[in-house]
Amino acid sequence: MTASAVFAAAGTYLLYFVMPLALFYIGYCVFLHPLAQYPGPPLARFTEAYGGYLALRKTIHTSTYQSFLKYGIFGVMALYSQPTDDVIGPVVRVAPNRLVFNSIAALQGKLSPVTPAIEKCLQPGIDIYLNPKLRKGTPYHYQPLSTNQRGVQNTIDKDVHKRKRKLIGSVLNERSMRIFESTMSTRVEKFLQLLYGASQSLKPVNIANLSQNLAMDIAASLGFGYCLHLQTNDTYRFITETLIFWMRLINVNMAFPILRYVSRTIMVLQVKKTTKFGMAVKKIIQARMAQGRDAQHDFYSVATEVNADSELFRSEMWAEATAFLAAGGLSTATSISATFFYLSRYPDCYRTLAHEIRTTFACSDDIKAGPQLNGCKYLRACIEEALRCAAPVLLPSWREQDPADQGLFIVDGHVVPRGTQVAVPIYSLLHNQDIFEDPFAYRPERWLEPDKNSDTEDKKSSRVAMRKAFIPFMIGDRNCAGQAMAWMELSLVVARVLWYFDFEKAPGKLSKLGEKLRLEAGREVPEYEISDIFVAEHDGPNLIFREREGLAKELETKFQ
Repeated sequence: MTASAVFAAAGTYLLYFVMPLALFYIGYCVFLHPLAQYPGPPLARFTEAYGGYLALRKTIHTSTYQSFLKYGIFGVMALYSQPTDDVIGPVVRVAPNRLVFNSIAALQGKLSPVTPAIEKCLQPGIDIYLNPKLRKGTPYHYQPLSTNQRGVQNTIDKDVHKRKRKLIGSVLNERSMRIFESTMSTRVEKFLQLLYGASQSLKPVNIANLSQNLAMDIAASLGFGYCLHLQTNDTYRFITETLIFWMRLINVNMAFPILRYVSRTIMVLQVKKTTKFGMAVKKIIQARMAQGRDAQHDFYSVATEVNADSELFRSEMWAEATAFLAAGGLSTATSISATFFYLSRYPDCYRTLAHEIRTTFACSDDIKAGPQLNGCKYLRACIEEALRCAAPVLLPSWREQDPADQGLFIVDGHVVPRGTQVAVPIYSLLHNQDIFEDPFAYRPERWLEPDKNSDTEDKKSSRVAMRKAFIPFMIGDRNCAGQAMAWMELSLVVARVLWYFDFEKAPGKLSKLGEKLRLEAGREVPEYEISDIFVAEHDGPNLIFREREGLAKELETKFQ
């Protein structure tokens, strides 16, 4: 028998062996699997490759939203309750062992009607993110790329997370932010100076680039007491590029875990990039350590004071500070860019906000954190609406039942089989038309309290629902620790820009940067385009800035 004949025979026997197994596996996933009754994309029923494909395309968020629209509402608590006319929350199967829910009930635990027998089994915790019976899901095992050391974001153990959260919380609380404000303001002033330069020539400005450099400078200043000077110098801009590269790999790993082996190979092939990043961080750390502990108000000074005697703290501190660059830099830049995008497309909102800022403050020096800035209700509403329209973090926050818990796991009326990963996708929830009227329209007014004379019970209920669904910083004990910093930074940047400048979208084709080009049928309102790479990847908008009338002399004195 020739070699070719041997290979042909082996291939035939292998086919006879593999095909029945493949057919059995597909049949099991589609018809016999505990999640077989749940609707979803056909390919997602039997392979996580579907999610991996979407992660590579950076469209998990929009594809999941479309899946909710396509597969609609599902709901019978099979085997555990009798069907009722009550609508049980929307749920879609996005992988063989993963379900996503698009409801407030799944988020915060308002249960749909169930039988008395099930109600007796429930105990506290019938949601996903406030449920003490759940823990971070298995996909978080696949987040670390090069080390086994876990940060606060991907730590699964609740006790370890609590300790790490306390560590970073000491530098991100409101008291710490008040001290850090002067440093933040210095970085914002540089941002304004760049806008002033652009206003002199009316040169279009890509806000995404400027806001990213600003946010990273601020994050590095708080994390390491070291300004990277990304706004004026490109020496360290590779740090941002490397972080974005890592975010993409992590996103793919979590969507399709088998690709983590490919990711490790990619990391080896990209060893120069990783080494360069590591050397830069080492240099920054050495520069900070050469100073006294209290030389800067940063992560090192604050956390060292709180955890001075902890050896474990010393081993974790700089890893957490490095992770803070991505959490505090990349995500905040998205929110700044989105706010300016929507203000440039909604002139009525722009005029209302400009009037509020320019009549609230007597001079630019008055624009600082405090009651006066907090009293700018329309400013807050504009930022909240931008956060809703373009959430800065898009990764589904997967949860699973704790192995130690032996009770029923119920989410929004659905008994979830043990071993299932569950999540509420933030993009889908924040664009849920049952919660947010006209969800793709930028309407800051939806966040404002109406006049008492025009308020109704329906409006009150609607506002309560929106507030419960509004989770740009997540919810529960795993929510974003840097909310105080994000709100301060966003408020200062938007308010000071509108104090000094008027702006509009750039003319012609330049105006299209940042706009989502392929809108769903029947939808014409502009949407800021974000891509899912764990955090939101974005570009644009291109804007033209002009000096605010009457401030030419002040601007010249301040920024030249």
